[in-house]
Parts: sequence; structure tokens; C-alpha cells
Amino acid sequence: MSNDKLMNLKHQIENKNISDAFKIFVYSDNTFAVNQYIKEISEIKNLDINYSDSLSNLNSDDIFACATDEILHVINVDKLLPPYVDVEKLNNVIVKCKSVDTSLLQHYSEYIYQFPKIENWQIHDLIKNMTHLSDNKLDWLCNCCNYNIYRLYNEALKLQLFDDSETMFNLFNIENAYIDLNNHTTFDLVNALVTRDVNTVSDIIANIEYIDIEPFAILTLLIKQFKLVINIQMNAKATAESLNISSKQFYVVRKNCNKYSNDKLIEIYSLLTDIDFKIKSGELDSNQLIDYLIINILK
Repeated sequence: MSNDKLMNLKHQIENKNISDAFKIFVYSDNTFAVNQYIKEISEIKNLDINYSDSLSNLNSDDIFACATDEILHVINVDKLLPPYVDVEKLNNVIVKCKSVDTSLLQHYSEYIYQFPKIENWQIHDLIKNMTHLSDNKLDWLCNCCNYNIYRLYNEALKLQLFDDSETMFNLFNIENAYIDLNNHTTFDLVNALVTRDVNTVSDIIANIEYIDIEPFAILTLLIKQFKLVINIQMNAKATAESLNISSKQFYVVRKNCNKYSNDKLIEIYSLLTDIDFKIKSGELDSNQLIDYLIINILK
């Protein structure tokens, strides 16, 4: 797919004249650029972002009835799967995904924006423009962060608070401010909670400001993973085929079983689905979601 469509959207953002039409943002390696576009669109259009995990939900009469001009609906899924949903009349809705099922490509091709992989030199240039650090210091910081764009972006934002970023970088480095930068991801936190790995959870929480963790994504993944654990741990006859997952995934989930009792698993799953409902209905703020999840899952 041509990048012309993405360039056209970039120009719309620069001109602050963005179409309300339905959009599908497909990323390749990480969601950084997609998230930046969504943030810019929401700010320019003065819309609050509401996350969901199903495009089908937005096609119901109830959703249309309560939709307002103040909401930008973001559907956050790994892969956009069938069934086909008529999106022609859906305004201010963006699907964020890594891929689109081949059966849907012909229906949605005009709405797809393909975001290319962000190369290391592009990350280097972005942080350079934000911080104006000398090349040797910037190279050191990029290598320290393993070119993780989320952590580098967070560090650049900190340095931007000061007039002399070079001096502040030296001060931060002297005080070992960069020592604790690590390679944890959203999936590490989910896996640590599912396997009851308290040490990893504690390490992630201690360094959470350096990690790009989207609360709703954490919740969605936890619901899926705990449901799989329940289906396997509490059903001796469960198979990869019956659960519609790969044999490799089945093996991994089975290894994660028996970290919690059956009763505790049901309690956790009920908690997660209840939180999911409250967030989608606006009853619960997601700002403290990660802390709340950790406390209630591991207690």
C-alpha cells in the first residue's frame, strides 16, 4: 500500500483539517507512531479518547445512540478479524492493529493507513531534534535504551524541560539516572501477573515510567490470558484445537497453570470483566488501573 495516503493524513494534521471518516491504522513493529497520530487527531478535534476491543460493538444502535461529537473511538486489537462491519457511517473511529484479516482487505482497503517500521536512524533523528544532544551522548543514550523509542521519547521529554539539555544529561548521568532503564514490555507485565511472578512485577512497577504501557491493552490481554488459563487448568480434556489456539500457545499457557487456585482464577476473571465493563461504560477512570489490577490480582 502506498505511503501517499499516510502523507496526506500527515498534511491534514499539519493543517488541522482532519476528516471524520473511519480509519484503520496498521503498524509493523510498535505503536509509537500510531499513538502519536491518534493523540494529535484527538487534540486537534478536541475529542476524548475511548478505547474498545471490538469494532462490532460500535455498530450497535446503543452505541450510536450514546455517541457524541466529543468522543474519538479507538479499537485496539492485535488483528482485525471478521465479521465484516459496515463502517461507512462510522465517524471518529480508528482501529489500531498489527494486521487485517485477508477476507476484510477488499472491504476496508480505502480506510487502511500502513505505518512503516521505525528504523534506528529515524529514532536517532527524532531524539536529536528533541534534545540537541551531541552525537556521542545521543549514541550512548540510544544504546543504553536499546533504541526503544518509548523510553528514549520519555527521556527526551524530561531533557526538554531544561534550557541546556546537554548539561542536564551530564547531571542525570552522574546521578545514575539512566542505570535503571530496562527492556520490560506490556507483555512482560501481563505474563508476570498470570504466572504470579512478584519479583518481575515489582521490577516493572519500579521502572514503569520508562515503559510504554497502555492500561486498557493490559486489561484486554489479562482477560484473554486468564480465560485461557481457566479453560486449560479447569478442563483436563482441553486441547489446542478445542480452544482454537496454536499448539505452541497451548503449551505455554499450560505451563502457566496452577499458579492460582481454581477459586482465585474465577475471582480474578470476574474482577477483570467487571472492570472492563465499568471502564467502557465510563464508571471507572483508567488512570489508576494498573495499580488496581496488580493489587487485586496478587493479594
